[in-house]
Amino acid sequence: MSLSKKDVGAIGLLVAVVSAVAMLALAGGAAATVDTDTANLTAVGTDELANQTLAVDNGTRSLYVELDNDTYNASTAANVTVFAIDNGTETQVDKVQISAATGSTEMYEYTSLDTANYSSYRVLVEGNSTTIESAALDIGTVAEVSSGGGWLSGSSGSAGIGIVLVLALLFIVKD
Repeated sequence: MSLSKKDVGAIGLLVAVVSAVAMLALAGGAAATVDTDTANLTAVGTDELANQTLAVDNGTRSLYVELDNDTYNASTAANVTVFAIDNGTETQVDKVQISAATGSTEMYEYTSLDTANYSSYRVLVEGNSTTIESAALDIGTVAEVSSGGGWLSGSSGSAGIGIVLVLALLFIVKD
């Protein structure tokens, strides 16, 4: 079997598309970080930058804190502490440090919600108020969204992409 220029070009395009998708999936900001090792957190200021209580339920997937050093000034790291609240009693469930490189945004997401035992969580962000503008912080919840309705999205997304690739190969080989 010999391949025509059209076939070689189509295979090359297919390889380029698959490579581009893989590179986008693996790409990430190297300078923006979320450090979860509390023993190695660097010293930051103790100014209260944000203190917010968020209601959660079975439809809540996670809590998030976003540090925007692109639009606002957020040139130093900040500590994020998450507390679960049960009848007024708070239990610390996570503590991390986030930082964002100049011109970037970093997001921390707490996904270990226990909505069966806690109906609210408190998120405390501490840092140096002279180097982090309060507007640089965004805190909120992420709702659980059902997926899989489209054949290229949701948990079956890789199957949909695989089907497209197989069909593309069949089209190329078919002569």
